[in-house]
Amino acid sequence: MLLHFGLSLLIADIAWRSQRLPLTFPSPRARWGHAMALLSDGRILVSGGEAADDKKKALTLCEMSLFDVRDNTYTSLKDFPSEKRSFHSLTAIPGLDFCFVFGGEQLSSKSNGNKILGIGQVLDADEMVQYAQI
Repeated sequence: MLLHFGLSLLIADIAWRSQRLPLTFPSPRARWGHAMALLSDGRILVSGGEAADDKKKALTLCEMSLFDVRDNTYTSLKDFPSEKRSFHSLTAIPGLDFCFVFGGEQLSSKSNGNKILGIGQVLDADEMVQYAQI
């Protein structure tokens, strides 16, 4: 089990032995409502979510990053094509670095409520490209 707590990471195995590991900076900002998927090479893709801005107001994130469990480092995917979304699904295809992103929501600053997302994306985490919207 992998749990992310802001600036540290807790890795627990099936026997519930745990070890707190220091992260190598920079690490992504603290967030909630994000999705994570384990890729075939052991890296973890972290997608979207929500975070508080400087005024403590929630905003939907478009950020994606990769966490490498071998050396405890994050790599920001600033140029990775993605849509702002939170509370969505992110599923990796075993043996490939393709991920399906689907659903979720975007916070709205207007009074008409949040935007519910029905469109998904096919992402290639190895080549850093988006293939299609589904």
